[in-house]
Amino acid sequence: MYNTHSDRAHSPWGASSASRWMACPASIKMQEMAPPEKESPFAAEGTCAHELAEAALVQEKPCSDFIGDTFEGWEVTEEMAEYVQTYVDYVRKASEGENKDVIIEERFDLSHIREGMFGSNDACIMEQYGTLEVIDLKYGKGVTVSPEENKQLMYYAIGAAHGGDFKDVKLTIIQPRVEDPIKSWTTSMDRLRKFEGELGVAVDATKVASDPVVGDHCRFCRAKAICSAKMDQAREIAKVDFQATVPIAKESLPSPESLTVENLHKILRHSKEVTDWLKSVQEYAKHRLENGHYIEGYKLVEGRTNRKIENEEELHMAYGDDIYNKKLKTLKDLKAIAGKDLDQFLYKPKGGPTMVPEDDKRPAIEVESAQDALLNAPNNKSDNFDNFDF
Repeated sequence: MYNTHSDRAHSPWGASSASRWMACPASIKMQEMAPPEKESPFAAEGTCAHELAEAALVQEKPCSDFIGDTFEGWEVTEEMAEYVQTYVDYVRKASEGENKDVIIEERFDLSHIREGMFGSNDACIMEQYGTLEVIDLKYGKGVTVSPEENKQLMYYAIGAAHGGDFKDVKLTIIQPRVEDPIKSWTTSMDRLRKFEGELGVAVDATKVASDPVVGDHCRFCRAKAICSAKMDQAREIAKVDFQATVPIAKESLPSPESLTVENLHKILRHSKEVTDWLKSVQEYAKHRLENGHYIEGYKLVEGRTNRKIENEEELHMAYGDDIYNKKLKTLKDLKAIAGKDLDQFLYKPKGGPTMVPEDDKRPAIEVESAQDALLNAPNNKSDNFDNFDF
């Protein structure tokens, strides 16, 4: 039985983040200091799509057979099954013919380059003395990914090619939800061997002190909030001193009308990066508050939530099929059916912690500090707090 994606170990020098740590060696150590990453709905959906693809290939079934099943807590829909079938069909077609070995989600060991390097890719078609094809499923639709000089796929190709004899390497990305869903790029074994050397040099660079480097690779870096280079970039764009002793006021920022065309261009070009950085700062601050640290002027409160149906079965018994329109109707429509009696079927779920200014009227959530947690721990016999950042 294959392991789920979430169960698999990840190398500090992983393939999926190679474009980041090769461009910014400092990001490896910086991420160790960053708060743990919370899985987004997009990531959970992508994980489900990959689990579906693997199950369909391993069990030799169409993706439609898994509609309604859940992988990693996400339900397979008809739409997802149709999209992922594009990838499954390609892998099956590419693996036809003699002298071809197909490997699905197999772990590759790259310790011959540097100890601690390994990874698992979606699929490989291995034809000895012929072409090695590395195939990767990208379920996202926000950013179109190119296979050309793709560091993630070249990393996988090195692992797959090790110990084999191949004529060339074909890198293929299946991104079924974009306009051009199947893209391939073929390169030589010489290029792959050169990239192998580049990987080793890049790993060595992450083990020595260096300054962070900003760029497109920052997009998925967890350390954005604590990155001095991202702060410098934001300060340069906004022309605001973030370390000023006086509070930053709206009036201290230039009005749009006062900006030159050159400055407009610069701000627009980098606005996404700055917005991502500010979002990371907010997430990092919230993480610190959740762990008992104090941030002047801010607190945690219970987030707002919407009321939900507590017992759909009882509601159905009371009002029959009128509560459905293929699926359960909205609360507004249910209110029109049940009137005030609907209240007895509703509950308000507890909201998760939200960071707000201290003048927010909602009461603060009491959070145990790291020091209190250590003091209150059972069988605690230590009063040494030297390793805690209070």
